[in-house]
Amino acid sequence: MSALSRQLLVSNGNITHLVHWLAKEGLVEIEQCSHDGRSTITRLAPKGAEAFAVLSREHHQWVETMFAGLAANDKERLFVLLGRLRTSVEESKEDSVRAA
Repeated sequence: MSALSRQLLVSNGNITHLVHWLAKEGLVEIEQCSHDGRSTITRLAPKGAEAFAVLSREHHQWVETMFAGLAANDKERLFVLLGRLRTSVEESKEDSVRAA
């Protein structure tokens, strides 16, 4: 779950709690990694895939609405800047881990 927490920029504890709740709801499936007992593999269950498809469509429509007032070049610039911000946040977290 460490890889997932890094991707989502949240703590391992947050992800562990959330994933176990999602499993209890039947939205994801968790299994032990066959070659590394310390790791688990988490994947969407069929019920989770259905829910994701609905939420994804709704989210896409919401994002389109939110960005409708921006010109294409403004959207491109914002995307680049947000990418830089994400990189900066990731580097800051890595620096904090190294300093600890």
